Amino acid sequence: MKYKTIILDSKRYVSDLLYRNLSPGIEFHNLNHAKSVVKASKSMANYYGLSEIEKTVLTISAWFHDVGHIVEPNGHEVTSQNILEAFLKERKISYGFIKKCSQCIMATQMNSSPGNQVEAIIRDADFSHITDVTYWDLNKSLKREVEFLNKTTLTEQKWYEDNLEFLSTFSFCTDYYDIKFNGILSQRILENLKILEAL
Repeated sequence: MKYKTIILDSKRYVSDLLYRNLSPGIEFHNLNHAKSVVKASKSMANYYGLSEIEKTVLTISAWFHDVGHIVEPNGHEVTSQNILEAFLKERKISYGFIKKCSQCIMATQMNSSPGNQVEAIIRDADFSHITDVTYWDLNKSLKREVEFLNKTTLTEQKWYEDNLEFLSTFSFCTDYYDIKFNGILSQRILENLKILEAL
């Protein structure tokens, strides 16, 4: 298998799918999010010294992990998995490789328990936006997306209370972000509390 070729093909395929088919109302789980997860996955893969095949599994999975939003946002991981499998089977990729990629996608489900280091990395990369300097702007995009999908309007109070609960119960599966961004979760929690106090 030519690793670079299949990664490039994945990037092009997913980018085109999202560009052509993703609803404008999906403001967070879009191509920019996919790119950020790919970038975070690569950084973590290098940090942990993953093998070339592990990096390839990780990168392809990162590109595909949320593509299911073009069909059905609820339970999109299974749809993403199916799209990925069809893409790789068409390119005669081995069953073992496809299975590893599929398991990585499923590891991005909320409250998942990753089965190995590669799955733990993609799961953490999916939440790398927590460490981003634009976190609160991204958070607003996510709020609008949730409102769009649920055809409702959430009060600021409700949204930031829910976000505080999420941040307070969330933990990374690897030590990468704790080392690179010491105390980032505590910082976000304090910022969230300040937002609630100002409402």
